[in-house]
Amino acid sequence: MARAHELGEQLPIVSRQWSLGAFRERHELTYGPGHLVQEGWPDRNLHSDDEAARREGLPQAVASAPQIIAQVTKMLMSEFGEGWIRGGRISVKMIKPVFPHELTVAHGRVVGRSLEETEDGTRVRVHCDVRVETLEGKVCLIGTASCLE
Repeated sequence: MARAHELGEQLPIVSRQWSLGAFRERHELTYGPGHLVQEGWPDRNLHSDDEAARREGLPQAVASAPQIIAQVTKMLMSEFGEGWIRGGRISVKMIKPVFPHELTVAHGRVVGRSLEETEDGTRVRVHCDVRVETLEGKVCLIGTASCLE
């Protein structure tokens, strides 16, 4: 049985140091040979090329939203395991770009608990506020997530 998460409890943080290479790896995985997404993106785009990002009004390339959201899902998976896989929900919004040189940290805090009927019977759903910010404190992503205990 999963342990009970207390209101106000902080989830373990997940950090990541970004680089232009990390942005390009994601692009290659998603849009490269044997790509996951059928519609291709150009190799030179705002997520993989500084010049392309400047044409869009950005100072340099920026991380894609799924890269940043992955930090939050990794945090939830590490804390809730099967409860995240079987009943995870997330609603987030990117509010600031993440640049190649930045270190980002995902944070989560338990803000509520509710009972929910599932196919396995009554389960507790743990509600969390989540955010990703840079080491300097710039908040890049905010939102909520919930998992089953």
